[in-house]
Amino acid sequence: MSMTAGKPEPDDEPEKTPAHEAYRSDIPAEAKENVVSFYTEDENARQQGGNIHYERREYILDGELVGYRQFDHDGRLIIETPMKDMRKHGTEYTWYWYAPDRLSLSEPYQNGKVHGTAKQWTVDGDLMGSYTLEDGTGRDIWRKQDEEDGVVYVAEIHSLSQGKLHGFQWWLNKDQKTIIGERSWKDGFLHGIERHWTEDGHLAEGYPKFYIDDREVPKNLYMQEQRTDPDLPPYDPREDANLRDFPEGLLQDKQQDISQS
Repeated sequence: MSMTAGKPEPDDEPEKTPAHEAYRSDIPAEAKENVVSFYTEDENARQQGGNIHYERREYILDGELVGYRQFDHDGRLIIETPMKDMRKHGTEYTWYWYAPDRLSLSEPYQNGKVHGTAKQWTVDGDLMGSYTLEDGTGRDIWRKQDEEDGVVYVAEIHSLSQGKLHGFQWWLNKDQKTIIGERSWKDGFLHGIERHWTEDGHLAEGYPKFYIDDREVPKNLYMQEQRTDPDLPPYDPREDANLRDFPEGLLQDKQQDISQS
C-alpha cells in the first residue's frame, strides 16, 4: 500500500544485495516501448511534498499491452508493472524514489489481484519482511525502517478479501503496542468504527466515527444496527485508548521463512 520505508542513507554497492538479485522483469524484452506521458512536478515538490507525476511508458507485444514502467526526472526506473488483459499480472517492482537504484518492494499479481509472497527490502538491500496473499485475500503488512537507529517495524496492516479492503486496517507506532489509527471495512466499503489518535496518544477530535456501508451514521444508530450485523465490530469505550493486542504472530518477523533466491 505504501511506497517508501523511511530515508536512511544507503550503503554502497547495491548490486551485491539480495534486493538487486530479486529483480526478474515480467515484461517481455521484445515488447515495443511507447512514451505515454512525460515527467512533471510541482515547484519544490521533492522538498515540500508536492505532486510528482513520473514519466510513463507502455509496452506493447502483438498488439496487446504487456506492461508499464515509470521513470523519474533523471530517467531512472521507479515502478514496473506487468499487465495481461488490462490487469496487473506478474511481479510489480517498486524502487526507492530517493535512491532509484535500490529496490523497495516486489509484489506478485495474478489477474489483477496480489497472489503469492510480496517482499520488502531496506534501502541497503537487506530483506525487511514479507506478506502473502492468495487471490487478493490476506493481510498486507507494510514495514518501515527507523531513520535514526535502523530498527525495522510493522507500520501498517491492511486486511483484504478478493483484492478489496475487508476487516481491520491499522497504522502502528514503533512500540508495536499502540496505534495511530484504525478503520474497519467490508468489501471495500467503510463498515465499522474509525479512530485516529494524536502524537501524545489522545483520541483525535471528532473520533470515533461510525460507518455502515460507507456512510457515516450516528453512534446510536450504529449500535442498534450492530446487534443484528455480525460484520459491524461492537463499540467498546475502552478501545478509545490506542493500546491493541494483535493476533498472535502477526507482528513477528517472518524473514527466516522466506527464500531469498
